[in-house]
Amino acid sequence: MVRSGETTQAEHEDVIFDCGLLITFSEEEILALRRALGHYLESCRQEGKKNSEERDFFIGIRPVIERIGAELKSRPRLPRRFDFMHHEMSTLNAALTSYLKVCEQKIAHGVTLPFRAERAIIKAILARIPEEYIRGAMQVHAELAARRNVRR
Repeated sequence: MVRSGETTQAEHEDVIFDCGLLITFSEEEILALRRALGHYLESCRQEGKKNSEERDFFIGIRPVIERIGAELKSRPRLPRRFDFMHHEMSTLNAALTSYLKVCEQKIAHGVTLPFRAERAIIKAILARIPEEYIRGAMQVHAELAARRNVRR
């Protein structure tokens, strides 16, 4: 018997399904991601020096950025598939968006190398993230449904 507020195993699996993202990156994408993460980390550190709220934010996201950065460095061969949890995806998205703005500012001021190529790469990654997230969620959902059907 399940009491109010408790979940069954099947319901618990639906909660687990709120996973993250599994995505493959090319070598060029990994380099752009690493630059974006490095830039974002430094930007957050600089903002943290200015006020305590930003410092608390920086302290909270620093381990996430470092874990993503370490993950990007640790895969020696292609294809490189990476998994990001839901909370890491927002940090990754923020880092990419922030670096995209930097690329666009540099290009507007006439500095095109390497920013034009990285802008295109980052735009492509930002477009792929929601698609891959939905694809992964649909796959997990199908796997959970198949498991439930096997149990019946």
